[in-house]
Amino acid sequence: MAEPYFPGGPRPQSLGKTLEDLQRIGKGLLVGETADILGLPADLTGLYYDVRYGQTPKGIQSLIDRFGSEALAKRFMGEEFPEFGMNLESAGRIMAPGALLSKGIASARLAARLKNRPPSDGGVGGQQFAFAGAGASKIPPTTGETLMMTAGDDLPAAPIEPEKAQIFEDDYLKQNVSKSAEISRDGVFFSNLLQEIENIGTGQSQLGELVSERLPIYKKDLDGNLVKDKKGNPIPEKGPDGRVLFGTDTRTRIKGIDFNKNPTGAQILGTFKQLKGGINNRLYKEAEEVGLIRYLELNPDEVFGANAGKEKLYNIASQFTPELDTKIYKESDTLALDSQISKLKNDVAEPNLSQEQKTDLFNQIRDLEAQKRQSQVGMSNRTAQRIDPGGDAVYDVVHTIFGTGAKGDEVVGASIDKLGETQEAKKALIQLEEFFKAAGDTSSLKKLQKAYSEHGFDSAVDGGYYAHTRAVDGFMGFELGPNAPKLEDSRFVNELQINQGLLKERKIIQDSPERTAEVQRNLAKLDNAEAESLKISDRARVDYADGKITRDELNDISDREAKKQQAIKNIKTAERKKIMRENDILLNSTLMDVQQILKLDETEDVGILAFSEKKAKLRQNVTDAETEISNLKTEAENINRAQDPLKQKVFKVDNDINNFRFLNESHRTNKQAVDNFFDEDVENIVNNEELFSSYGEYEPSRISVSIRGDDETLKIIETLPGSIKNFLQNRFTVDDTKSMIMKRADRIGNSGQVVDEIRRRFNVTGDAFERNPLHVFLTQGARESIIDSEMMIDHYRTVEKLTQEGKLNSDMFNLEIEGGFGEVRGGGRSAPLFPKSNLDYAKYVQMKLLDNPNYFNDSKNVSKFFKDAYRNHGRTLEKNFLKADIAKRLVNSNEFRRLVGEDNIKELAQRVEVADSQKLSRIDPERKKIYQDFLADADINLNDKSAKGTKIIEKIVNDSIDEYTKRTNNIPIPEGQGAHRITRRKISDPGQAGIQNIVDFNYKKPGKQNILKRFVAPEKGTVEFNFVTPTPEDLKKQVKRDFLVNVHYNVVSESANPVIDSMAHQEAITRLDEERNILANRYTETQKKLQQAQNDLRPLEKRGAMLKLVDNLGDKVPEKVKESLKKSLAHVDPNQSFSFQKNPPVQDSQQGLELMVHKTILDAKKEGKRYVIFPKIADYAAPRTAGDPKKYNFAAGAKQLGSILEKYGDAYFKKSNLYSSASDLPTDSSRIMEIGKVRSSTVESDADFFRVIDLSKIDSNIKIPRFKKGGILSKFRKVA
Repeated sequence: MAEPYFPGGPRPQSLGKTLEDLQRIGKGLLVGETADILGLPADLTGLYYDVRYGQTPKGIQSLIDRFGSEALAKRFMGEEFPEFGMNLESAGRIMAPGALLSKGIASARLAARLKNRPPSDGGVGGQQFAFAGAGASKIPPTTGETLMMTAGDDLPAAPIEPEKAQIFEDDYLKQNVSKSAEISRDGVFFSNLLQEIENIGTGQSQLGELVSERLPIYKKDLDGNLVKDKKGNPIPEKGPDGRVLFGTDTRTRIKGIDFNKNPTGAQILGTFKQLKGGINNRLYKEAEEVGLIRYLELNPDEVFGANAGKEKLYNIASQFTPELDTKIYKESDTLALDSQISKLKNDVAEPNLSQEQKTDLFNQIRDLEAQKRQSQVGMSNRTAQRIDPGGDAVYDVVHTIFGTGAKGDEVVGASIDKLGETQEAKKALIQLEEFFKAAGDTSSLKKLQKAYSEHGFDSAVDGGYYAHTRAVDGFMGFELGPNAPKLEDSRFVNELQINQGLLKERKIIQDSPERTAEVQRNLAKLDNAEAESLKISDRARVDYADGKITRDELNDISDREAKKQQAIKNIKTAERKKIMRENDILLNSTLMDVQQILKLDETEDVGILAFSEKKAKLRQNVTDAETEISNLKTEAENINRAQDPLKQKVFKVDNDINNFRFLNESHRTNKQAVDNFFDEDVENIVNNEELFSSYGEYEPSRISVSIRGDDETLKIIETLPGSIKNFLQNRFTVDDTKSMIMKRADRIGNSGQVVDEIRRRFNVTGDAFERNPLHVFLTQGARESIIDSEMMIDHYRTVEKLTQEGKLNSDMFNLEIEGGFGEVRGGGRSAPLFPKSNLDYAKYVQMKLLDNPNYFNDSKNVSKFFKDAYRNHGRTLEKNFLKADIAKRLVNSNEFRRLVGEDNIKELAQRVEVADSQKLSRIDPERKKIYQDFLADADINLNDKSAKGTKIIEKIVNDSIDEYTKRTNNIPIPEGQGAHRITRRKISDPGQAGIQNIVDFNYKKPGKQNILKRFVAPEKGTVEFNFVTPTPEDLKKQVKRDFLVNVHYNVVSESANPVIDSMAHQEAITRLDEERNILANRYTETQKKLQQAQNDLRPLEKRGAMLKLVDNLGDKVPEKVKESLKKSLAHVDPNQSFSFQKNPPVQDSQQGLELMVHKTILDAKKEGKRYVIFPKIADYAAPRTAGDPKKYNFAAGAKQLGSILEKYGDAYFKKSNLYSSASDLPTDSSRIMEIGKVRSSTVESDADFFRVIDLSKIDSNIKIPRFKKGGILSKFRKVA
């Protein structure tokens, strides 16, 4: 409209100008209609091929490019004639009737091509594939598109949009960065996110931009007042078209985050999502990386107010922002360290140095050697996969190792100070770490594990390694010859390596529902594309069968579609891995999840934050109770120290009787079970290798002295079953007896199974192992003498047989031989018949082996030996029990106490105590006098049948034997059974000898022999063995007599009297028992306190205790957050093997490449280099593998590497050749060497050139952002 009606509106056009415009429209209409009609045949041909096969052959397309409607229109009007331009000629062309037809054809062709789009490498002349994504971008692809690029580059081209100039969201490489945004100690790397948060409120932040806008024109009444609606808002004026009219007045407002308006978490999250590129905007990605996005999602209603909102947002964003660390190692530096160390070692050898000077030099050497060790790590792999020829081509090797500082391998690392860390962020991290330690019940959290190979560089940087570059320095140029430019000091890159990027990319996608959905949509599109390609292949075969296309055309189509289908399958495989291949990288969002739980607990108070405090308090209660119990035990021990000496005196008799009663009864109860154990595997000895196998250690010196001189027998014993060897050597250990019970040594690992087997076999009370009858027998029985009648008779029957067969010398029974029963040689072996003590098992075994060396090879004889020995063991236990029983009866006899007198007992006990304190021996006259006085007071005399004390003892002995015999239906073994019995009639008579109750020997000397016979063939005497079988009555009398004598000699004699103390200290023990009872009551109460404290603590120490508390928060905690906590608790639990993996500070391989390339360029610039040169892709692949070099696109691809280098504008250029020397030589020198000799057959992309940055054209003060433009899915570009 004209100016008077609408101020600021357009002015009317003149009539002349209008006529000129109509002429231009007419021209466009005429030319367009002519071109559309003449070009129709060519356009229709292209439509046929596109609809039928998805593409048009090159020959047909060439025809269309010359004679199609668009080509003809350009010929008629000139090349500048636009297809749909913003001019009047284009408007006229649109009005032409033929335009509808030509544009309809063009649209149909485009739709057909998009429907059947083949995979693409995205280059000019190549195909493009439509994926869902964040808009057109030149950011290079990662794994998926790399696979696409191997599909084949000779496929027909699809139409693409003209390339546009690269436009960044903002300046990428900066020079001025706020200190609070720096994330490396050298100030090179910075955080885009922290920088933009710092700029909020200045109008210079993408998160809060200042925008200027015109104000509406508001309605006014006749008085000039604003007209308002019902809500009190002014009503704007509207034009005829209904749109609001704006005036010339403007206002400025903040678009995005404005803390003055108290934005909520949801509103701030909305600001991030509304940034250009959405979730693939680099600010959004960094906010996602550090956990800020997760925080905003979990706290949508939290207000970020005007007072501290910005600081709060910064603290949340910065707490998990990593510190980037890079270390440069050079071969020259390592050599320099060697030189310095060598010089210092020479210096320290100077004789005139003081000790202080030497110490200082040694410290310097130590520090330099530590540097050298780390330098050697940083320079590892320096000769591997080199592109340069080395040698005289370069003068230094340079490795740059990228890491994440000391915190890189820590879950939290709150104690490690981070660059620019605020107090609030530090406090939050300390709270999180203390929570983890409390939850894991540990003072030290497990380190993070590596996620992938660190190529030997892991200790070259503190904490977490994530990438490295390997390069060389030399004097380099691109031409040779006398007129070529001189060589320049430059750096050539051999390797750019970041394996962790791919794993991190997958983890990020799996953690984000939006990104996971993106991949799933792409997979669906790939499925559709594959199905369409299959349809094209099928349709081509039908057309061939119908004669519509030739065999060659069919083959072309089939080959093309096969390549397309394989490429699609490769991409699908890579895409599926992104959502299916899981790893355990610790994302910052996981830590933010755990912090969210702590944050919720601050308001809900379910006990999560107080969990550690409560557990610590309950633990202290347990500790206090345990300490009190320990103190009570100490008091009890003090009482015991006073009481035990008395008890040893008073209760020795009681202890003896209790112990021997138990052992005796256990033996009798389990006799049959033990016999069965030794018998059950006789017919199948492999079932009990511990009993029958010949194993085990053997030391002849441990065998009884009674046979030690018999070397032949000892040699045979070495071949006996290990069980018999162990028994004879008395070396059964605890494990040996366990093995015997389980029948195999490899079955004793589970003590519970051993105990179960014992209880299954035997009737056991108390300690199932220490008190089981087999263990007691094997560990004690070997020390016992043989007293069992049957076993002794068996032994002497064998002796009789051996004597009769001449294997034993009968003269050993001749009492006239000096020493009597001494060692007499018989059968070539030393075989003394009578041991110095009673018969032992070694002598028994010796006689058996002398009779039959293979005796114990028979499993039945092994079983018999152990059953007989066990029976003998029972006889010993029986005898010990009766001795203790008689002593107990004597001490408890009131008649005997009255006879002795209480005063006399106390007085005698005091005298014994003095004698003990003076350590008087048993034969000391003073001690002997005490015992003599006791015998006098007690009227004890074995030889006086009228002595009152002896009569009391005799009655006690008789009662004990009679009761035992009646109860067990068994007469015990007499004390003297098995003792030697020798009867001498006169010296000229050999007399008789024997073993009491077992056998009598009657030796008869040989007849008279002349001297010659005596020396040549002397006759031996003969021995008659008369085995004794006493009557039960005689045996019982002998038992009683033997025990009566035993009491007089061992219980109430002049040299031994254990009953005095037992009778004397009852009062003192009573008093101590009262004190002990008081302690017992206190102990019982404290035990209750301990039990309660343990019961209270137990639920908090159970696995999953923390998760149960979290469940109390209900639906306030999403399942994703609970899963994060569950995994975190598994890591912090030292008893679980699960560990998180290190978190590389990049979201994909391309982002890592970006950081490495910029840092390499910047370091070279600071070192004064002229060029940084990156390799051709074929050269990069050559030392690594055979095959398609494009598999290394991730490091040296035209897009991947090229898109980064293009940021340097005219400082970036490409060259075909590269030459280098270790020194600055003239360019016509023959000593200059060529780098990278791999040649491609054709030049297809920038990757077939050396890519070069001219460092003289860039600023050395640039800063590198951690996050680049584009994102994980930015490679999936929309096609117009």
